Amino acid sequence: TTSLNVLSNTSNSHMLRAELYDFTFQSSILYGNQGLIGNNKAFSHDYTTQNNYLDYKLKLFKKLSIRPALFYQNAAVNHEKYTVHEGTQGLFNSSASVERMSASLKADYKVFKWLRLVGAVRVDKFSKPDEVYPSYQLSANVKPVENHMFRASAGRSFNGGFIVPTFANFTAFNG
Repeated sequence: TTSLNVLSNTSNSHMLRAELYDFTFQSSILYGNQGLIGNNKAFSHDYTTQNNYLDYKLKLFKKLSIRPALFYQNAAVNHEKYTVHEGTQGLFNSSASVERMSASLKADYKVFKWLRLVGAVRVDKFSKPDEVYPSYQLSANVKPVENHMFRASAGRSFNGGFIVPTFANFTAFNG
């Protein structure tokens, strides 16, 4: 077999961002149709991704601020009109969605004029798989002189639920 590198995509997107006092809100939607192998209906699907984000910057001291945040995402695909309604088989053969809800807390501490520490923790809850994924990151930014900066960072994050490996229902070779 040979790999095919033909992909078709038609999409629309909309975004709204608002900042009021120390709050930041952002909402976006991306939707359209994607053909993983050109216009082959067995590998085409409609998709929608919605994102909503809200955070609040709280200055505790002159050199220390924290930023709690909430995040919601929904990703959905619908493949039925290209396969099930056509009486044929394809990649998903149905519709599916994955939701993610997250909460995070970021701390930013300017220790000295030349040293800044940033730490964050985040918890993601996915609908499929029904799991909770914690992650964290800590960074140290050192700026010894103007126009030069060094950064050291350590962290850990996890992959959660993705549409294709979670919901694909396709047999490439049957024999």
